[in-house]
Amino acid sequence: MLIVSFLQWWYSRGWLSFGYGFLEKLKSTADFFSLGLLFRTLFSPFRQISAYADEFASIQQRLIAFTDKLVSRLVGTVVRLTIIIFGIVFMFLEVAIGSLLVLAWPLMPFAPIASIILAVLGVTLWAMYTTTTADAPKKPVSARCLRKSRFDSCYGYFVLLFWA
Repeated sequence: MLIVSFLQWWYSRGWLSFGYGFLEKLKSTADFFSLGLLFRTLFSPFRQISAYADEFASIQQRLIAFTDKLVSRLVGTVVRLTIIIFGIVFMFLEVAIGSLLVLAWPLMPFAPIASIILAVLGVTLWAMYTTTTADAPKKPVSARCLRKSRFDSCYGYFVLLFWA
C-alpha cells in the first residue's frame, strides 16, 4: 500500500509541485539578476553619477560635464548588458536542465531497480582505458597507475563507456 501511495503522489501532486517549483526557481533567478530593471535603466548613468554644469558655466565646463555624462552612460550600459547576458545564459541553462528533470521525473522511481540490474550485468559508466594499438585489445589501467605521482607513464584517458 505504501508503494502505491508513493507512486500515486509521484505521478500526480509530486510531479506538479516539482514543475511549479521549477517555475518559481526561474522567477527567482530573473528577480536575482533584476532583468526587468536592467532593461528599463539600460542607458542610465552608471551608479546614477551625473556631472553638473550650471547655465553660467563656460563651454569647456559644459563639454567636460557632457563627456562625463556620456562616459557614465556608456559604462552603465556595458555593465548592465554584461549582467543581462550572464542572466539570460544562466536562465537558458536553468531552463534546459530543469526541462530535462521535469521530463525525467516519471522515470526516477525505476532508477534504483535499473541501477541494480545494470550493476549485476557489469555495466560501468566511467572507466579508464589505455591507448591501444590496432591489434591489442583495450585493457583497464591498474589502480597502481592512478596512484603514481606522474600520470604521464599511464597514457590513459577517460571515456564514457556503457559496457565494460
